[in-house]
Formats: sequence, structure tokens, C-alpha cells
Amino acid sequence: NIAFRRSFGPAEVREWADLREVVPLPLSLDLDSVSWSLSPSDDFSVSSAYQALCRLPVLPWLSPLWKAPLPLKIKIFVWQLLRDRLPSGTEVLKRHGPGNGLCPLCHVPETGTHILFSCIAAQALWCFVREALGPEWEATDLAGFLQVRATQVG
Repeated sequence: NIAFRRSFGPAEVREWADLREVVPLPLSLDLDSVSWSLSPSDDFSVSSAYQALCRLPVLPWLSPLWKAPLPLKIKIFVWQLLRDRLPSGTEVLKRHGPGNGLCPLCHVPETGTHILFSCIAAQALWCFVREALGPEWEATDLAGFLQVRATQVG
């Protein structure tokens, strides 16, 4: 039997019974314990966490980005864009920053892809790029943009 810090009212008793039916957990009188499966001793250490992170595979498709002859800040910008981690409205909102997470022009969620490709301001800029460089520069997202560039370079 499980003991709670306060007694339940009738509605909470029903909810607890419903929860136990939906999620049948084996109850045990044994004390809970914490273990770190990434070390032989089951104890956490910064060293074992670091070693586990170093064993993670590097994404092979990102390798050309880091080897490209570009300034580091451009590489980091593209990496953040690929991981959808640009400080856009939605990312700032996730971290409880100011704003509502919406594009001030389009009133849709402001993601990195939206800022660079689907926002009306970005679309106007891409129209200018297409006019200046040719219609093969059509891109609606980063994957399309990179594909266009790969076919032109290769």
C-alpha cells in the first residue's frame, strides 16, 4: 500500500484508482535507488559522462560543414539552423524569454526556417537573389538550398 502526505478527496481517490488501472506498476517495499549505467560502479562521474558523449557518433553529413572554408561563425550559424536552435522567437519563448514566439510580420511561429525561407521578408529577398543569380536558386527550406548549392558546386 502507498502512503501519501495528505489524504485524498473522493475525486482524487477515483483518479488514483483509474491511474493504477491504466498504468499497472509493480509496487515494492524496497527502497528506490539511483544508478548510473554508464560506469562499472553504477556511480555517476563527470569522466563517465564525458566518455559516453565522446562515443556518440558524429553526424557524417555534417562533416563537410566543419571542413568548409568558411568563418567559424558561419559554420556555427548553419549548425544551429540545421538543429533548429537559432535564437528565433520560438526558441526564445522555450527559454521563457520575452515575446510570444510569433513572427511580427506573418504572425506564425518564428522558427529558423521561417526566418530564412518562408517569411514574407525572406521570400522577397529570395526573389531578388533569383533575379540576380538565376532561377536555379529556388529554395523553400535549408535542405533545398543546400541541394541547389551542391548541384551547382559538384
